[in-house]
Amino acid sequence: MRSFERQIREYYLSKRLDDGCLRELLRETRSPDSRSWLGRRAWSALVAAAVIALIGAVASNWSVRFTRGLTTEIAINHIKKMDMQVETPHYEVVQAGLPRLDFPLLPTRPDLIESYDLVGGRYCSLGGSPAAQLRLRRHRDGELVTLYVTRLGMRTGGVHAELTSQHGVRVELWRENGLVYGLACDDRSVR
Repeated sequence: MRSFERQIREYYLSKRLDDGCLRELLRETRSPDSRSWLGRRAWSALVAAAVIALIGAVASNWSVRFTRGLTTEIAINHIKKMDMQVETPHYEVVQAGLPRLDFPLLPTRPDLIESYDLVGGRYCSLGGSPAAQLRLRRHRDGELVTLYVTRLGMRTGGVHAELTSQHGVRVELWRENGLVYGLACDDRSVR
């Protein structure tokens, strides 16, 4: 049997690729245009796209849950009707009375300025961020509503516009000029 193994070994050792053919094969496998290189790039792109899609789906789900939690927090705070720390009809007086807030309290929406009078303001928090809780009185019926203002930041960055009714309170949430606003009023349709 040893002779058979030796014969096989000698046979395969005698077989050899032509030097030109061997150089061509080596050049093809090292070439950036080779199929294996393209296959690896396509596979890498596919994996990157899947990771980006997964991150987007997780972030979107977090944003929806965080927004829902924020509107619930606003509704509950509105129901409490806590006393104002600064009672005045002037935004600049409330701003000066709440010096730890480094963002403007005066709303930029014209309907809030034209249709409501400021009653006062106090410190509060929204989603763990410092915020202002402003009490406004609607001109047409005298109803008290609550406007919340906080800076758009790490904790509140995922908030999106929302209009909802929770716990008998209608809550409108929006983002504007780097701030998050929440307007809460009693939901008359629930009563």
